[in-house]
Amino acid sequence: MMKNFKTIRSGITITTITLCIVISIAVSAVSYSFYYQTVKRDMIHQTESSLTLLAASIDSNIQDAYSFIRSCRTSSSVMNYLQSSETRTSRITAYNYLKDSYNSYNGRYYIKRVFIASYGRDDFVQVGDSTGTHLFQSAADVQNQYFFDDYYAASTYLYTEGILKTSTGRQYLPVVRPLYSTYSSDELGFIYMEISPNVVTVPLKTAGTYGNEDFFLTLGEHHYQYRNYTLSDCDLSCTVTGDLSDTASYPGTWINEIRNDRGTYIAVSVPLTAKNCYITQLMTAGSFYEQLLTTILIILLCSVVTGFILHAILNRMVNVPVYELQKRMKCISEGNFERDSSIEWEHELGDIGRSINDLAEDVRMLLEQKVKDEHEKREYEYKMLQSQINPHFLYNTLNSIKWMATIQNAPGIAEMTTALSRLLKSIAKGTEKTVPLSAEISLLDDYFTIQKYRYGGIVTMTYQIDDKEALNCPIPRFTLQPIVENAIFHGIEPKGAPGTITVHIFRRDDTVLQIDITDDGVGMTAEQAALLLTEKSNGKADFFREIGVNNVHKRLQYEFGASYGLLIDSRLSEYTTISILLPCRPG
Repeated sequence: MMKNFKTIRSGITITTITLCIVISIAVSAVSYSFYYQTVKRDMIHQTESSLTLLAASIDSNIQDAYSFIRSCRTSSSVMNYLQSSETRTSRITAYNYLKDSYNSYNGRYYIKRVFIASYGRDDFVQVGDSTGTHLFQSAADVQNQYFFDDYYAASTYLYTEGILKTSTGRQYLPVVRPLYSTYSSDELGFIYMEISPNVVTVPLKTAGTYGNEDFFLTLGEHHYQYRNYTLSDCDLSCTVTGDLSDTASYPGTWINEIRNDRGTYIAVSVPLTAKNCYITQLMTAGSFYEQLLTTILIILLCSVVTGFILHAILNRMVNVPVYELQKRMKCISEGNFERDSSIEWEHELGDIGRSINDLAEDVRMLLEQKVKDEHEKREYEYKMLQSQINPHFLYNTLNSIKWMATIQNAPGIAEMTTALSRLLKSIAKGTEKTVPLSAEISLLDDYFTIQKYRYGGIVTMTYQIDDKEALNCPIPRFTLQPIVENAIFHGIEPKGAPGTITVHIFRRDDTVLQIDITDDGVGMTAEQAALLLTEKSNGKADFFREIGVNNVHKRLQYEFGASYGLLIDSRLSEYTTISILLPCRPG
């Protein structure tokens, strides 16, 4: 159980859950302690902004009605009607203008009736929806309304009487304005207009405040509550307990903490264009706590969701890759060194996976190389043992041949026998890997003595030694002989004419000794030169051919490193040069 507790997966899970719980508690505590005022201020500003937009919409609707009045004041048809003695013709002309203007005007949805009359006459012009409104028989009927004089004399459009009702209960807002002469300040008549409360309720409804009883409209001394899409008289008396107007974002806005018989509220009031007219919304303290609680719950929920998401991400990014790496390491321990590309992700753990795959491939290559080296070593030792079979018998036999050749006056056979005897003795004696270069040259001389008699002297070999001290440098045994043999058999012999082999010994630099063995034979192509350093080039004629040029190249690299070995330069039908690179370490 403790072992599982200490795994990366359990550690990430516990850490993530603990961190999310701590963050949630801390954020909730801070929110509860300090966020109340922020939520309160934000809600006030939000309410203030909404009411400001609502007030602008209401003012726009009212301005449409005022614009209609201004258009009538400048209409020649209306002015002719008010001044003309031909009342019938001018009245019809004024009516047609008024009707056309009303039908094409945007404010007609809020203007229920427009009434125009001249002083001193009872006739009038009227357009609009008169259903359910006062039935005026003459201009005097309008002038006799109790509010007419106050509204007519007012310098601005005031709603001092608030929303009025007809005998049928229909609500309306009356507007009375004088009509002046175009060329003088004489008052010719008046225009009476009835505006529907829809000028206020429609924007409220459009704003989404359906049936909200916390919205109020104030017109002078009258207060109306918005309820069920209508405006109803109400008592807005309350006690102001605090002034928050300094937090207002818009000029003219009033923000107060109030208390009435229903409870404690914050009242946000935004003025309309008309004087002493404004709209108000009440917000309860419970709405702040509700939004605060909602915010805290959202924070907690987001923290929990974030924790699960973080855990899933960390599990996918860490736990799964670590588990896959563990599986891969187990496979390697069981001997499976094949590359597994599924653990090479595009992140840091993927770099570890690539390193593991590279390590597995390196181990596999080392094992394969080790097996190959051991196999080659056994073959080489076997061949060396074969060459050492009964050397005493060979020495005695060769000595007998030598003396017989001497008695029979055959010096060539005696010299060949002596050279072969020394050559076989060099093969048989000792097991050291390297010998001085001078000893290797002596062995080469014995070998060439035999080949010289074999080819009747058409093959010659010369030495060019630039540095005598280089003769003390160590060189693997039987390095020069296979290369000279290759030059004789594959370079000069196919030529069918006398040839020369030159052995040039010199320092390539302070650390490298170079031996160039050049023949003027048939040469070879670049492909053949490259093939010469592979196992395919080995012949099977005798022991020396089995050693081969490729064998020499590999033995040099085994002994001294990959930077040493053989280099081949050849030109077809001209020459072949095999360069031997050795470390220059005089003994």
